[in-house]
Amino acid sequence: MSRIIIEGDIMIEGDIMTNQTEDARRAYRQLCDTLGLTLPITFLDIVAEQTVVVSSPDAEALRLALGYEKTAATFFRHLPPTPDEMERAIMTVEDEVTRIRHQVDL
Repeated sequence: MSRIIIEGDIMIEGDIMTNQTEDARRAYRQLCDTLGLTLPITFLDIVAEQTVVVSSPDAEALRLALGYEKTAATFFRHLPPTPDEMERAIMTVEDEVTRIRHQVDL
C-alpha cells in the first residue's frame, strides 16, 4: 500500500511503513528536498489514531494522541457535529498541540 502527499502541485508517493515515525521523517526530508526548502517547516502526518509531528531533519519526531478517526469517534455524535462537540474537539486538539509546543524546532 502507498500514500501520496500533496503539497501545492507537488506529489510525493511512498510506501506506508509500519513505523509511522520513520515514515513521517522520511516524508519530511523528501518534501524539503523536492521543494528545495532551506527554511524549517513543520510536517504533520495525521493518521487514524495519532499524529506525528516533524519540525526539522534532526529533531525528535513527536506524537500527538489524536488522529482523524479517533477524534471523530471520541467527539462527534451528530452529523453535522453540534457546536459543543466541535468546541470539545478543538479544545482537545489545542491541549495536545500546547503540550509539545516547546519541543517543536522553530
